Amino acid sequence: MLKLTLAFCCVYFAAGASLAQSSRSVIAREFVEGIAKQDFADMASRVNGDASEGERENAISGLKLMEYNRAYGAYACLMANRRFDEAVAKACESKFLSEYSSFAQVGEKAIVPSRAAECEARHRLRDAESEFPPFEFLRGEHTHLFDLVKMVDCLTK
Repeated sequence: MLKLTLAFCCVYFAAGASLAQSSRSVIAREFVEGIAKQDFADMASRVNGDASEGERENAISGLKLMEYNRAYGAYACLMANRRFDEAVAKACESKFLSEYSSFAQVGEKAIVPSRAAECEARHRLRDAESEFPPFEFLRGEHTHLFDLVKMVDCLTK
């Protein structure tokens, strides 16, 4: 779904090519929020109702983290595409989706909690979190942005 939405948003951005950076940021954020809200609701609805409350809370927390990082990737691709070039959008989203997929696969494996905490502390994108705070529905204690490539490398060492 990310591919179709980024291509559409590039067309939408192209219509307002003369927008100031701050206006582009607001439009990109709002666009990504609508997609993220629907994607998160779809994923959250699939959380096993038979799981304990703690298990459900952990699952939802993990989904928030994943969706926040995915939303940021879409936002970053939109903001990086200054000429509204579809080839640039496709290259960015392809690279990001590959990184995101690797991160998601590592996240499905059992990781020593102390190792995960160390990697999270080292590879958290605090500046990006200031620029792109989590949407209200994604906020949580463990909802942070990470350099996905470095996280995968760190977690798989």
